[in-house]
Amino acid sequence: MSIILKALKRAEGAKAAERRSPGKKVFSAKSKNTLAMTLASLATFALALFFAVYLLQSGRPKKPEGVMPKTDAPQARAVIPKTESPVPQPEAALSGKRTPSQIYEEAIENIKKNNNAAAERLLREALRAEPDNPFFLNHLGLSLKRQSKLKGAVSAYEKALKLKPDYPEAMNNLAVAIETSGRKKRAEGLYIKALSINPSYEEAHLNYAVLLESEGRVKEAEARYKTFLDLSSNEEIKTLVRKRLR
Repeated sequence: MSIILKALKRAEGAKAAERRSPGKKVFSAKSKNTLAMTLASLATFALALFFAVYLLQSGRPKKPEGVMPKTDAPQARAVIPKTESPVPQPEAALSGKRTPSQIYEEAIENIKKNNNAAAERLLREALRAEPDNPFFLNHLGLSLKRQSKLKGAVSAYEKALKLKPDYPEAMNNLAVAIETSGRKKRAEGLYIKALSINPSYEEAHLNYAVLLESEGRVKEAEARYKTFLDLSSNEEIKTLVRKRLR
């Protein structure tokens, strides 16, 4: 018989004695000792049960928290297969030399950063390899115009147009350059020709509008400004044009 069962029987015997003697409490030293032993036994049993449950749980392998099962892991995206063949490179690039096109691209980046002297140097280097390239000549003219080298700029634009007569960007740039020197009639003819080739050429519409306004042809200028607003996505310039129209 377990210790707890014996203690409970002793406690039951004490209660029976009390019932046999109503009105008289049985709190002898023996009864007190019996109650204390019962409580101690119950506490010991509860503690033993707690440790047994703890040991049982700690013996089980725990599932890591916050770790997704491998089957749920997302797949890698936009990964180029290792077997993909590389893009063919020009022979000059493979030999370590830059091609004229690569030099031209670097010049364009310098123009965007307003490093016009560096752009001019690069474009002249590219033109030594391809002297009849109208695109190289057009951007050489742009780099020269931004350095106030107007005569050289006009010459470069005219050479570009001789090589490529249907080049609206070179027409627009030449028109801006010669308008600066007062040749407005010829500039207007170039704007009109550029827009006949490319009616959606927004910069030509804007430049032509400025020329028309400078000559007091307000209604014509207003129409060109409005066309520019319809075509352009440059909000900064559009804001300036709207103020001009007001």
